[in-house]
Amino acid sequence: KAYSIETSLSSNGDNFRLALILSNLGNAYRDLGDNAKSKDALERAVKIKENNFGKNHFELAKTLTNLALTYEALGESKMQVKLMERALYVTEKQFGSAHPLLIDYLTFLGNAYTNNGCLEGGKALLERALAIQEHTFGKDD
Repeated sequence: KAYSIETSLSSNGDNFRLALILSNLGNAYRDLGDNAKSKDALERAVKIKENNFGKNHFELAKTLTNLALTYEALGESKMQVKLMERALYVTEKQFGSAHPLLIDYLTFLGNAYTNNGCLEGGKALLERALAIQEHTFGKDD
């Protein structure tokens, strides 16, 4: 059954396993400071996931976030923000506006906004992350 699922995910020779390997390799390259190779690997993984899952699937959001971190390391903050906005949109579309999975995406994007001088926007996203966190897991008084 697992083989049939993986086979059904294949599209034009691309598959989920290849995207997973490329994502992990992209993260390893970034950790080693080779951001150009990281970007290339993660962009390939994004294309594969888009082909297999569509442009609004949660699996894509994870890779978009990793690619955003690579763009941050490359000093390309506008692209970092754009990718994080897309990752948040994809996650929110799939899980709703108050799901706990949004906490990390809101936090990453809020920090990116703040780091890029959009302080009010960053604050609003971080406050939203806090509200979901406290609603889901309670307040730590």
